[in-house]
Amino acid sequence: MALALVQQVAGSGGELPGPPGSGVSYNRVPFHMIANDGNVLEHTVPFDGKFDVFHDGNPDAWKGQLPSQTIAERYDIVVDFAKHGLKPGDKVYFVNIMEHQDGKGTKSKVPLADILSEKYNPTILNGRWINGDPGVGKFMELRVKAYAGADLAMNPVDYEPGKLAMIPLSINRHDPALQKGTGTATHHTFEFVRGQAQGGHGEPWFIKVDGGDKNLMDPHRISAIENGDLQVWTIKGTGGWTHPVHIHFEEGVILTRGGKAPPEWETWARKDMYRIGPENDSTGIMEIAYRARDFLGDYVEHCHNTMHEDHAMLLRWDARLNGAALVDTPMPTFDGVFFEPSFALPSAVTGDGTGAKGNIP
Repeated sequence: MALALVQQVAGSGGELPGPPGSGVSYNRVPFHMIANDGNVLEHTVPFDGKFDVFHDGNPDAWKGQLPSQTIAERYDIVVDFAKHGLKPGDKVYFVNIMEHQDGKGTKSKVPLADILSEKYNPTILNGRWINGDPGVGKFMELRVKAYAGADLAMNPVDYEPGKLAMIPLSINRHDPALQKGTGTATHHTFEFVRGQAQGGHGEPWFIKVDGGDKNLMDPHRISAIENGDLQVWTIKGTGGWTHPVHIHFEEGVILTRGGKAPPEWETWARKDMYRIGPENDSTGIMEIAYRARDFLGDYVEHCHNTMHEDHAMLLRWDARLNGAALVDTPMPTFDGVFFEPSFALPSAVTGDGTGAKGNIP
């Protein structure tokens, strides 16, 4: 999905017209993103129509509009009601502008003006929806009420890029030392691919690790071992599907998206969800960096599309002390949990030798 925030205005004085004869129009409501995937950003990101959040020279397109959002991806925003003219009695709406056509993922973003004017108007014919996706449109109404208390919230404007920092990133993608270090970091490549099986039978989903074969999920197999060193992982997707990749345990930073600098909402973010796919604000490949900081053990990386993760689009990676023995594999049964030997892929420690080589954009 992709969400927009709008204010309903009596009469025709708003930015965007309402349905013909409705007597209302709408204004887009600016806001700041302050957290991503549950983690506070280093800098707030204004979606105000002025700041070029997507680096495409078209900031107005992002006024009051969030990026695409996939399964388990989270955005936290702050809206300054008084600054943007929202008054007691006003109605504010969240609007989904992302259209779906099939299970592969999203189709495209519908122009907000077409949704609010009901030019985009899905209907039912013979028991089926036609002329659009019924999930597109207003789905939550907020009614503004007066507040007599003292607003103790921070001013998100003070923390925009180039100003004060909230919580500095543990890995700073702009640090020259990091850019130099990525050339010697351990690199792995994980490619989320579809097999030949169709109709939900057989083995349709895989993760190719470091250029190897398409392997079914085996909890005994360790695809990557993190020894407290800097890791750079390339995540790729194929086949036109959107894959919301979830790496358990440790947040990382996005170094590149499609070979370019990531958009501002990812530049300053600690991520545990990495969306690859055909959306117009996504790409089919990215590079991420992370370093395990706290807990040792065995963890997983998987596609958060339930159908995909249930069909082997999941792998195991381990965090351990350098040189430590492999952690046994816990195998749950009706009689309790038993442990079996684990084994590691040849590239689990060494990596594949590819990936970022410094000069991160």
